[in-house]
Amino acid sequence: MANWKRLLLIGIVAYVLFFIAKIPADLVLPQINQRLPNGTVSLSEPQGSIWSGSIDLTVQPVGRTFRAPGVVRVQWSFRPFDLLYGQLALDYWVKSIGLDINGFVANGLSGSELSIERGTIGSEWVNPLLQTRAARIEKPIVLKGVYWEGDLGNKMTFVAQGNMNWEGGPVSVSKPIQTQLDLPIIIGHLSATERNTLLLDVQQQQDKQPLLSVEVLTTGGVKVRVLKRVQALAGMGQPRDPDAVMIEFEQSLL
Repeated sequence: MANWKRLLLIGIVAYVLFFIAKIPADLVLPQINQRLPNGTVSLSEPQGSIWSGSIDLTVQPVGRTFRAPGVVRVQWSFRPFDLLYGQLALDYWVKSIGLDINGFVANGLSGSELSIERGTIGSEWVNPLLQTRAARIEKPIVLKGVYWEGDLGNKMTFVAQGNMNWEGGPVSVSKPIQTQLDLPIIIGHLSATERNTLLLDVQQQQDKQPLLSVEVLTTGGVKVRVLKRVQALAGMGQPRDPDAVMIEFEQSLL
């Protein structure tokens, strides 16, 4: 008798989950938009269901620091077996002008997870972040094996790993003077700090020497530190103290 009760319970739970997953995506869109932070991100044009569908994601301008190059189309597919581990998880695919990323995202009692199995971020998305430094790149950034775990609401990072590679090439800089640089291959490593922030350490591939770091703060901004070693890459000669900080600044994102 106990086995029949157990099977009946499993059947009822499976039916309820199947019913919920088949709800059209447009029915839950208003509730999701209400929970998005500060109106900086909005969703529209839903297709499919909660189980499998797609939607347009628009990033609104935040002050003068960032303007997204266009609307991002996001596709997802529900991962039902992750419910056994107490979390809601989706496989996702993101495509837009200069953007091609896929992986999975999950949320549970212990926090949120994000993985990027492969990803390409074009200059269209990077250059708006560089505009205050009057710099522009041409070639895309490639993401490999990226994994993040943390508290998304409080912008805290508990675990982070993965690489962000840029194959080098021309970089235009207009301050303090107009110049064109030809930089080597650069690699970046993601990690979590003791302050629960996300840290990206960037170095030259050839000699593994550090060049700069980008830290995503719990305030929603980023802190950038550029070492004097970058002077040699910029054609400014060899610095006496290459590990000293040349530029340090913070910039708001969200």
